[in-house]
Amino acid sequence: MYYFTQDESERYYQAHRRQNFSRWSVKNVGSHEYSLTTPNGAEVVVSEQFQWDITPASQLQSTLLWVYSLEYLPILLEDFDDADIVSSLLRSFDTFVHSDAWDARFTELTSRDHMVAQILRTLSYLLASGALADRVVVADMMHYFVEWATQKENYHVNNHGMMLAVGTLHALNFNVAAELHADIQHAAAPDADVHSAAAQDAPVPQNPDAVQQQMSVEQQREEPHIELSVEDRAKVQLARHMLHDILDGIFEQSGLCRENSPAYQLFYIRFLKDLTKDFNILNTVSDDEGFVHDLIVRAQESLTHICLPSGDLPPFGDGNVTPHGSAESKAGRFYSQESGFFVDKGVDHYFSMKCGFSSVTHKHCDDTSIYLWANGETVLADAGLYNYDWHDPYTMAVKSQRGHSGAFFERFDHLYPATLYRNDRLRVHSSLELSEGKGDQGNSVSLVGRATYDDAYAVSRSVSYSDPARLHVTDIFTASSQQSENVVTRLIIPGSFDVSVRGSRTVVEASSSRNRLIIFTEGYSGIRVLDGSVREDDYAGWIATGFGEARPAWCIELLGTSGREYHMEINLR
Repeated sequence: MYYFTQDESERYYQAHRRQNFSRWSVKNVGSHEYSLTTPNGAEVVVSEQFQWDITPASQLQSTLLWVYSLEYLPILLEDFDDADIVSSLLRSFDTFVHSDAWDARFTELTSRDHMVAQILRTLSYLLASGALADRVVVADMMHYFVEWATQKENYHVNNHGMMLAVGTLHALNFNVAAELHADIQHAAAPDADVHSAAAQDAPVPQNPDAVQQQMSVEQQREEPHIELSVEDRAKVQLARHMLHDILDGIFEQSGLCRENSPAYQLFYIRFLKDLTKDFNILNTVSDDEGFVHDLIVRAQESLTHICLPSGDLPPFGDGNVTPHGSAESKAGRFYSQESGFFVDKGVDHYFSMKCGFSSVTHKHCDDTSIYLWANGETVLADAGLYNYDWHDPYTMAVKSQRGHSGAFFERFDHLYPATLYRNDRLRVHSSLELSEGKGDQGNSVSLVGRATYDDAYAVSRSVSYSDPARLHVTDIFTASSQQSENVVTRLIIPGSFDVSVRGSRTVVEASSSRNRLIIFTEGYSGIRVLDGSVREDDYAGWIATGFGEARPAWCIELLGTSGREYHMEINLR
């Protein structure tokens, strides 16, 4: 393995030029002063006096990730031709990174691996561009972050771990030690300018062929293929090994991404496709193109089964319904016992149930939840992703139990997913079992989802049907405590539907121009109908429609107590 030559560095730069520029909005608001809109929608102003220990008012974790990524520096350099502000920010960030304030801030960041991956990609791009005078500052930071990125304990089997490994493999193509050594040599030669002037006065061969030959010889002398150092070779091997293990662990054999979100499945597919292009550019990537290609094929095939009939992605986990078709759609049933996920899809209908997980990454409080789509629109909803700020009430509303059409103990309604689903303190155990047989109206389906909280509160939801337009649902709640617990069967319905409750036997009716939903219920002691547009202070009854965007919805809550059995018949007409 060799470090990049100058030509290879230029090739790298051209292959990745302006790759992520479009996800930033940058405006010049003063002399060496710029207003940035980060990919998560936050507004930050940077200048030569920028303070790196800022504390954003909202989306603290996401905003700091993007501010520290430095991903906007190439934009300032290439679109605004402001090398001075880039130099100033690089130097001040380097100083910050080597301070006690950074040590304190770094330990507070929850996505350190993602952030370091982005930093390494930015620094690699800046070195490859050849447009910087402060190469030694970039090299110093690259050395610092590569050291962190090549500690095995900093890797996790998720998309952040994958990005960290790839970012490290990008960075290790650059001979950072040579950059730092060259700076030391320059500092040790005070008469360098004298030698440079003498070189300018040296006679130049007049023969054009001789000039070309001399240039060719000098170029070869200036750009030898230098082998990676023993230390860097070991770091490459670690990053390769981690990348292989992470990719192998992210997907089930079926190709389903274990991260609880079709949106992230699509992200992986796109990321891996980009990685295959780098096999021909990076000197540090292994010959695993066949392995990566197989993952892409399996992941794409799985996506055709779990996407909506329109090709859009359903809003499970950290994702939203995409506005345009993102995948080819195949009708049929899909079941993953490992991830607790079931889909039944036709040309104009889609039913799914979620109860279980094989990874806590991007997991929402969605165990026992169902989702129903018909005739081009969502009927029973999953509230999707608003943002990643757990202090935001809308985020809490859509990611907690309040954002899902499932059966829940009310005592857990206001908890953020990470409170319940953490590898070091897992408070929920859940599973989904599928049985299929022959019924009067065709192939029958029986699903049983079970979720136990704190080993004391258990929910069992059974869903059976022969026709997915008529679902029979039974919810059973069991608590080990002597006192009865308040429980709720929750239904999230888009705000565009007209909703009414009627009859002595509680009947919920919801209708739109395309669908009519009638739900018969039995056993419940009461009902709450929450309208997000009216009861905004409750932060219940909301559906996220995009990052940082939400619309009011209906949140129907069928109320009861533990120790009893409850029934619903869900009819779609």
